[in-house]
Amino acid sequence: MKEVVFQASLDGNCLFLNPAWETITGYSVAESQGRQLLDFVREDDRPCIQTYLEQVKTGKQSSDHPVIRLSHKMGSFRFVEIFVWQTLNKHQQVNGLSGTLIDITDRRQAEAALRESEERFRQIADNMEEMFWIRDLRERKFLYINSAYEAFSGLSPQPLFSDENAFLDFVFEPDRDTVLRVFQEVEQSLSYQFRARHRDGSWRWLRVRAFSIQEGGSPSRRIGISADITSILEREQILEVSLKKEQELNALKSQFIATASHEFKTPLTAISSSVELVRYYLNREPQTPFTAVLTKHLNAISDRTTGLDELIMDTLTLSKLDEGKIQVCFQEVDLVALVEQVIVANFTNREDSRQVAVSVLGDPVWVTIDVKLMSHVLTNLLSNAFKFSSTNPGLVIEFSEHAVRLVVTDQGIGIPEKDRAYLFGKFFRASNVHQIKGTGLGLAICKEYVELMQGYLGVDSTEGIGTMFTITFEK
Repeated sequence: MKEVVFQASLDGNCLFLNPAWETITGYSVAESQGRQLLDFVREDDRPCIQTYLEQVKTGKQSSDHPVIRLSHKMGSFRFVEIFVWQTLNKHQQVNGLSGTLIDITDRRQAEAALRESEERFRQIADNMEEMFWIRDLRERKFLYINSAYEAFSGLSPQPLFSDENAFLDFVFEPDRDTVLRVFQEVEQSLSYQFRARHRDGSWRWLRVRAFSIQEGGSPSRRIGISADITSILEREQILEVSLKKEQELNALKSQFIATASHEFKTPLTAISSSVELVRYYLNREPQTPFTAVLTKHLNAISDRTTGLDELIMDTLTLSKLDEGKIQVCFQEVDLVALVEQVIVANFTNREDSRQVAVSVLGDPVWVTIDVKLMSHVLTNLLSNAFKFSSTNPGLVIEFSEHAVRLVVTDQGIGIPEKDRAYLFGKFFRASNVHQIKGTGLGLAICKEYVELMQGYLGVDSTEGIGTMFTITFEK
């Protein structure tokens, strides 16, 4: 047991100690008997215990029992609560003292830890910008309200401890019924918003988040946080208005692009038809210096109209992508066969006799993609590889356990390091390709198409050495 029973003479010498003494102090009963009880009391506590013992001797002690520290043999100490009473002889004369020493060290340490925890809690809660509160749901009263309540409202929280509904005075009147109804709910957790009067007289939006603490199978307390979200709502409103304006502008842009494209396509078609007609009749005439010059100019016109037609088509495609009008038709595809079809359709019988060097790594599997979109991406990447190099482009199809990759490589002019971050931007062209035809839209479309198919398009390039584009589909 942790309760020492002792007897002492009037001058304070220990006459009897039970075994609990050794448990608490580390001193044996034998070595302690005959010594002054005060010898085992911490020096700072001795005046207190001396006063108490003198009061007991004279019969004038109060009902309070002092707590003192008993020194342990190993150098530590224990908190004990002391109870002492007089010992009388057969003549009813005081001839000694008896008492108990109750070890309360664990209790004192627990109380100290609790005080420290409460202090940390208050420091945290009182330094929060949000209003923090705790309610007793059974007694229907507030237990704690941090200082943010007064900082926000300019009102003292004291009236709320006697009347929990007093906070309604600073709630916007049209919101009071709703707030009161929600406030009285005992659901496990809840979230709601209402308007409240700020100390400057303005009305602010507050968002309340609260949850209940269960005791004995039912909610007993509720903890809540109320945050001022006025600025957030104002920003959301501004964003909503901006988004609406942007949508209107995008609609106008799309309408303009569609109209302008149609207006451009009509004369371009007429020009292309006229060029082909002139070329047809020119080819029937004997070749002369004049026909050679005319053919040169016809080819230039044809190249320009083709380039302009590509720009219009790419612009229309990007417009559809921005509006989310590109439909993706997923299907299981033999990727190797699709690559062969794209190459046969677009890159065979070239005038320079170059061709795509294809290699397959791993065991081929069918892949879920959109055939039309994938064909467009492969055609664009391989066209660029031919356009920006003078050697055969490479295409590696790699099938691994976790992914399928298509890697298009060339040994061409490469991409300057400063341009790589912008390579997939709309209308962007690298700084070293000004003499090579292009719209600056192809790679932007390719990236969008690959992402629509739930893939990833990456690039690695060294200027003057070559470029590698990698399409990755995770399994």
